Amino acid sequence: MDEPSVLDYLKAKLTFWKKPNFELVGQDEETRPPEDLPVAAGEERQETRLALLRLPWPILLPSGLALMAQFFLEPPNRSGIPAALLYGAAALSGGIAAWKGWLSLAE
Repeated sequence: MDEPSVLDYLKAKLTFWKKPNFELVGQDEETRPPEDLPVAAGEERQETRLALLRLPWPILLPSGLALMAQFFLEPPNRSGIPAALLYGAAALSGGIAAWKGWLSLAE
């Protein structure tokens, strides 16, 4: 029996740092799925842009601004004016996101 078992396949996949001692049948260059083929640099950048656009920016921006405002209110060097400005910017960006309907959870 020269065919690898499912256990052999699983062991080879889990120990990726070792070179597998068997070759899978039908995994030639021509038969590889298209997603495994190398892509151009432009396509890679486009995928990165799409991934950045999929981030929940209407939630991350106000949260980040509020965290920065909270940083300005830490005990050693408290600065009330920058903290108030950042909290205002967080409230404004959160309000705009809610007003525009960007905070819908039904997606």
